[in-house]
Amino acid sequence: YLAHFSPDSKWVFTAGGSDQTLSWILRVDAEPNADERILDETRVESLTHSNKSASKGFFIPTNPGNPNDRRILLATTTVGGTLQFWKRDDDALPWDQTSLLPVGKPILHDSGIWSSDLSPDHRVLATGTRRGSIHAWLVPDYDASPDAEPRDHWQNLPEEKIHHSDRIFWLEFSPDGSRIVTASWDRTARMWNAKNGIPHGEVMQHAGRVNQARFDQSGERIVTASDDRTARIWHADSGKPIGEPCRSEDFVRGAEFSPDGKRIISYWGGPVVRVWDVRETVSRSMSFIHPGSEDWIDRGPQVAMAAFSPDDTLLVTASQAGPVRIYDVETGLTVAALPPKFNVKSLEFSRDGTFLIILFGNENERCEIWKLARQQDDKITPQLQRTLPCRRAEFARFSPDEKWIITGSGGSPLAGWNQEEAA
Repeated sequence: YLAHFSPDSKWVFTAGGSDQTLSWILRVDAEPNADERILDETRVESLTHSNKSASKGFFIPTNPGNPNDRRILLATTTVGGTLQFWKRDDDALPWDQTSLLPVGKPILHDSGIWSSDLSPDHRVLATGTRRGSIHAWLVPDYDASPDAEPRDHWQNLPEEKIHHSDRIFWLEFSPDGSRIVTASWDRTARMWNAKNGIPHGEVMQHAGRVNQARFDQSGERIVTASDDRTARIWHADSGKPIGEPCRSEDFVRGAEFSPDGKRIISYWGGPVVRVWDVRETVSRSMSFIHPGSEDWIDRGPQVAMAAFSPDDTLLVTASQAGPVRIYDVETGLTVAALPPKFNVKSLEFSRDGTFLIILFGNENERCEIWKLARQQDDKITPQLQRTLPCRRAEFARFSPDEKWIITGSGGSPLAGWNQEEAA
């Protein structure tokens, strides 16, 4: 479940969930009451998507270099295999059934779209499918007609040259937009020249399904997560491995770099989160095991999650059991622990690391906003700023301007609160 904001933070798109025919686009009010949910909750039926729900959406500024040009496109992809671009009939109108107009024809794929990403310059949208095909589509002009043909960015390259043999579970552009990395259940991750689709570097081979492949912020390295119980680091120029595999106890569901690129974090759906120091050839790791896990074994799986603070000094971890803990990344010591609550759904730091939002599910069903005050002894004193009711929510996110906190899930209403009042 994901929420995607427009560049001006005034609109939110979300899709998915149990209601398979509906997407949501909502307007964030400029001057709301902090205790009220967002107004203008508008269900947008994806009429050209053959009754399949949109699985992902992107708001695309048509002229990002001109702040006075407020024309925005919306691109939606579906698990049924359709990509569609949209615009509003009038920029003053809301994004709803009466104002949405298709821009170009629906782009049909050979199977469901499992992954997609927008290039940093907003000109190309790449898609990966259940059957392993990869495509790159030029974003259409804002004034293109509904009958305009899609523009295949890699039209001169044979499809068999840009293909995995199994579904593409992850796809993303490099920070500079020059390459695309894909992770597939065919046990490989691959790189592609984003301009022409030609394979770039060596195939990054695992012994199990590859669930994720992420660039670091410099674009010089890639980390992959695999069902072969390893995370691996690779040169983004050559595709050659760097150092030894980072081994875990079970399937590695995800791995990513810290903001400064000195560490990676790997997690596998159990009670352990592992942080690896990758500054040397032989990676060193610290394991973080959630307290109280023994009492949780009979109640269901433990889904561990973690997040680095923006300055890389703190790591916050949580699972379905035990307290949320904050660690010093260098020493591994606990610097703060929040009261234990079951079923943490999501964690997110504000950009300056001052605030942490935590979403709880099931019987807790609330979002908590914590202010993290650092003491002279480097301990953290968490201060609960606000508790927000969040019925059936699956995510909690800051808006890009961090004035808003949005909670919700695909297929059901979102809610929004003014973060400035919470502060």
